Amino acid sequence: VAVCPEKACRTPWFDTAGLVVAHELRHAWLDSAFMALTGLGSLFVLVPAVAWFAWRSSARKRVDAVFVGAALAGAVLMAHAAKWLIARPRPDLFPALVEMPPDASFPSAHTIQITAGVAACLLRPGHTPAASEVVAGGMLIAAVSLSRIYLQVHFPSDVMVGVVSALAWVMALRCLPVWKGVLR
Repeated sequence: VAVCPEKACRTPWFDTAGLVVAHELRHAWLDSAFMALTGLGSLFVLVPAVAWFAWRSSARKRVDAVFVGAALAGAVLMAHAAKWLIARPRPDLFPALVEMPPDASFPSAHTIQITAGVAACLLRPGHTPAASEVVAGGMLIAAVSLSRIYLQVHFPSDVMVGVVSALAWVMALRCLPVWKGVLR
């Protein structure tokens, strides 16, 4: 509603400022690093990771795999439904450093997907994450999120909404009564 009221999309000042800062930070080694990091939020990486997680889970922990899989699947649906409903154009202030994705900009699917995957692993029923897990997960989410802005394929608000909506989705999913039997 704030970004594209009545389908009339505009770019708020903070989105422009974020893209300008990202552009001014350009450096060859950062280009390479962010091009590599951004892939960690793609389904080409996350779906096999969830499958591996399910495969390595013991029968007692199959609920972990179901929870993480449901979190990722719901996040994908949420991201693409929002893209279709809002239809915000991609940024064009500076040239993108990768091929511009064909879908809408808002929200960042890579950000929603990596956030949902990491948050689901950390918040799975019956699991209490260690501080080191939270820090590592937060750094991974931040790296993928920042890569989307740095590469000029998303506005900062696309990424911020992606993180917040994915966290809200995973926490809401975890509150469902179906998980009550596995909470410690």
